Amino acid sequence: MYRIPSVYCLCLKKRWRRCCPLGVIERSYSEWSNPVALVPKKKDGTIRFCIDFKVNSQSHFDAYPMPRLEDLIERLVPAGRTTSPSLRCAASASKELDLQCIQKKCDFAKAEVRYLGHVLGRGLIRPQTRQVGAEQERAFNDLKGGSVSGPSLAEPRLLTSRSQSRLAPLALDWGGFAQGKDRTSGLWLTLAINCSPVKHGDMFGVVVVGIGIAGRVRIRDLLAPLPSSAAEKMSVKGFVSRRTLGEEQGVKQISLEEAAEREDIQVAMVCTENTSHEDHIRRFLEAGKHVSVEYPMTINYKAAAELHDLAQQKGLILHEEHIELFTPDFKQLKKDVAGKTLEEGFLHFTGGPLKADFGFPAFSGISRLTWLVDLFGELSVSSATMVEDKEKNYMKMTAQLQTQEQKSITWVEERGPNLPRAKSINFRFDSCSMTELPNAPREPVGLFMQDMVLLGQKLSGQLPPDQLQAEQKRVLHCLQLADTIQRLSQARA
Repeated sequence: MYRIPSVYCLCLKKRWRRCCPLGVIERSYSEWSNPVALVPKKKDGTIRFCIDFKVNSQSHFDAYPMPRLEDLIERLVPAGRTTSPSLRCAASASKELDLQCIQKKCDFAKAEVRYLGHVLGRGLIRPQTRQVGAEQERAFNDLKGGSVSGPSLAEPRLLTSRSQSRLAPLALDWGGFAQGKDRTSGLWLTLAINCSPVKHGDMFGVVVVGIGIAGRVRIRDLLAPLPSSAAEKMSVKGFVSRRTLGEEQGVKQISLEEAAEREDIQVAMVCTENTSHEDHIRRFLEAGKHVSVEYPMTINYKAAAELHDLAQQKGLILHEEHIELFTPDFKQLKKDVAGKTLEEGFLHFTGGPLKADFGFPAFSGISRLTWLVDLFGELSVSSATMVEDKEKNYMKMTAQLQTQEQKSITWVEERGPNLPRAKSINFRFDSCSMTELPNAPREPVGLFMQDMVLLGQKLSGQLPPDQLQAEQKRVLHCLQLADTIQRLSQARA
């Protein structure tokens, strides 16, 4: 059966115990058995227990499993011929097929190749955002799915078993394009060869750095990703921790050095203390890894801007997690606020004391600042103060913000030993006021899982450039606001 979240396991067991004695289903270990799919689509909220075909008199099923492309190539061509990275081997195969290499369209021994406004390399195909618009990106995503795992032909419908056997030897680890006639059909073909094929079925190996609450949840979600989502493109390869733990949920512990050097690890999820985020991000980016980090990315704006520039230079994804934007109450609040004109706003957060390695309150509480920016657009800081009593472990930060329409918003971050974790709002609009957060039903998909799906979409190139640019702009804007609040607060202390 398909991998499913742990919350569905109880439902699966109940349905199995009910259906098996009735003879409706039976256990099978066959390679071509029909897997179970749990679909939460009933109106009453229960789970639909399905298999992958309809039981009827019209269906005709294959006697054997569907053939895999990798198996066909392995049978047609000797393994040593298809996996050798030698250019001499490629040239020899081209000569046998009467294919002529167009040298001006070829790039050899390069980590990246730019072609038609896109960059091919490092296991990804991504757009050059200055040249490709959102519409072109969406069209390209439809085409790339069948091209990243092997040779791509201009007219794939013209391929026969014979022409497949002739072209298979060119599935090599070098980049370029070749043209020639198929000797049997007399048709002209264009063969595009990947410069950096996506390995392991376009999967991304992930290491989790830091085993606190967030780190353990990350491992849990990686082991059971949301079915049929971009999160299934990620596979956990290990975790890093200062403590000697050995294993966590069956995942082995590895060293930080090993995580940075291993070729089967392409993504690092940083779940450590805020003060250590910068060093970890920089190390993994310099090692050529994509990075996902818990908010805040850093505890100063300058470092965050430098890391974003480094990621862009290397063509890597730098993703800052913001699960607060996935909470049901915020989603409902955003719907309620849409179309209204703000006159004055107030957001007050209270919670327990934090350790020093969480950074200044404007950074440790940047999720609230992200709320305000996502609701009301870019903001500016007019003033900020900080009251602190270290003996009582108490602090209160107050920031006066302004919208682009010069409307005032007050943000208060208050922490102390006996303060409950709570948020209160008071938003006054031209037509009404909101003094409480809306009550919204709990969603079946967890917050960290929703964030992991978003990360998977970025890694797979499924998001348009304008959305990626807007998110990056918002992240850096919030970090710059937090930096300004810290500077103004400390200047008045």
